[in-house]
Amino acid sequence: MKKSIVVSGGFRNFHLSMAAEELNRKGILSAFICSAYPTSNISLVLDFLKLSNHKKLNRFVSRKITIDESLLRSLYFSELLNYGSFLLNWNINLKNRFKKLTVNLYSKYCCSIIQSPICNAAKIYHYRAQFGGKSVQVAKNNGLITLCDHSIADPRVIDYLVNNDGQLPKNINDHSINILDEMMLLDIEQADAILVNSHFVKDTMVYQGYDANKIHVIYLGVDDSFVRLIPPERSITFSKNKPLRILFAGFFSYRKGADTIIQSLLVLKDIDWTIEIAGIIEKSLLDKYSEFFTKKNVKVLGMLSRNDLATCMRNNEVFLFPSRAEGSARVIFEALASGCYVITTHNAGSIVEDKIHGEIVSIGSPHSISHALTKAFTQREKVWEIGERNRKLVISNYTQNFYGDSLEVLYKKLIQQKTG
Repeated sequence: MKKSIVVSGGFRNFHLSMAAEELNRKGILSAFICSAYPTSNISLVLDFLKLSNHKKLNRFVSRKITIDESLLRSLYFSELLNYGSFLLNWNINLKNRFKKLTVNLYSKYCCSIIQSPICNAAKIYHYRAQFGGKSVQVAKNNGLITLCDHSIADPRVIDYLVNNDGQLPKNINDHSINILDEMMLLDIEQADAILVNSHFVKDTMVYQGYDANKIHVIYLGVDDSFVRLIPPERSITFSKNKPLRILFAGFFSYRKGADTIIQSLLVLKDIDWTIEIAGIIEKSLLDKYSEFFTKKNVKVLGMLSRNDLATCMRNNEVFLFPSRAEGSARVIFEALASGCYVITTHNAGSIVEDKIHGEIVSIGSPHSISHALTKAFTQREKVWEIGERNRKLVISNYTQNFYGDSLEVLYKKLIQQKTG
């Protein structure tokens, strides 16, 4: 399988970077196609200008992986245009059409790479859903097996899941999608095989009519760079008398259950608690619950660097993430690796099992969250014990190496199926 896999990660920092890093380590990566990437030369310039630690540029610098840069093919222009679309004062339809144009520029670039000498030995084209486009057919024409990587619930059911507390629609045709979702679905449908990151995602796709045998599940786990950032010891000490330390990380939005978090905490009178919110807050929630965010036991941290997030996770006891619809939330793996007790939902697509890694709560139920937090407060020793078990489990079994090994097994299976 030497240098037989082409990986395309699309825009921004996506888990296919982690895949490319592992395939490079195994010697089976033909090429890694991506958008803006901090090459060694760019990193040197940023260091020289002392810009590497700039808050926004730091997120760009953190995209860097351990890879043979001769295998790297990056296209800055399309992502920069895509980023610019967020600044335009257009209606949503015009913005999405402009975003489609930027994605099409990227997929056209992928076509040229697939047809270049660097991919002569390639056997599999592993691409991100929505960023395949015409490159998928080009790959097929060149004899490559096409593997579409899809990382969230089927786009046709997401709105319904969000608006109906995580329930799937009774009518599989009861859905609405935008132009970007259409691109995603086309990429999924034209693939030889589909890779998803949780059984929850697979369930939503099978529900929508996809062949279960065509869909493969590999949980992402946590990447090496994040594990290295987690402090070995907590800076907090165990005490039954201190407030329960709760953390949420990600976009604090309705889809991710932020409203139920707020409602549950507002009625939680029997225990002391603090919550830190690491991420951007949805404006409608800021407007509706403005008083909540001014409470002394609520701390809004904003967007954190990965280093600060790792420290924050290590120094909280409970990670709260009652999402209505995800793929497999990477922050849950990061929280588990940091030693958190996790309270989440089935629709978060995680490995969390009820009473083993934390607690599974009902979607859209403030009462269910309040009950779980009260139980965590009254069983503090158990919370810390489970948290440390979670840390050992993830660092032992759900690492980047585990993910890379699982990918290699899948690639061999797909190649064997093709060759008979």
